[in-house]
Order: sequence, then structure tokens, then C-alpha cells
Amino acid sequence: MLELNEKIKEHFRNPQNVGEIENPEGMGAINNPVCGDTTKLYLRIKEGVVKDAKFLSFGCAVTIASASVFTEKIKGKEIPKLFLGRTRKLFKVNELDESELGEILR
Repeated sequence: MLELNEKIKEHFRNPQNVGEIENPEGMGAINNPVCGDTTKLYLRIKEGVVKDAKFLSFGCAVTIASASVFTEKIKGKEIPKLFLGRTRKLFKVNELDESELGEILR
């Protein structure tokens, strides 16, 4: 059986920024049709900068850990710097790599 690494376990057990923001300036959701995981993201934006980010997730440990790291990483970032290219596709924080969570499984 595969085992999750300690960084993922820690973010799963103690996720950062769980919750909703009332009347958010930004909000989005992603659903994984394969496994059924769902994550909603709420943003408080002031003067073009992410001042707060929260999430609600119904998913596996990796999904929750990723949302925890993601919300931490985008706080304080300017909105235009979060998007890639002309498609406005989110984001340079798909740089959630081994430096953030380590290898997913070991």
C-alpha cells in the first residue's frame, strides 16, 4: 500500500485557511469528475492584491493538502501575476511541486 509523505499528512491534519469568506471579491470551484473531489476557493482582494484566501474541500488528503498550500502561496500576490498567458488560466502556482509538498507518495 502507498503511503503519503509527512508534509501532505501535516497539511491534511492541520490545513491552513479552511472556511468561507463572506461576500468574496473572487470565488471559484473545481470538481474532479474522475474521483469526485470538489474544492471551492474564496478570495478577499484589495487594490489588486490577494489579502486573504480560504477554501472548502471535499476530497482526499492530497486535494486538501494542495488547497492548504495553494491558499498560503497566493496570499499577498498581485492578481495579474497569478495568471498564465492570454487565456487567463490560473496560474503560476501550478508550481506546487516537491518544494511545497514533497513527493506525493513514497
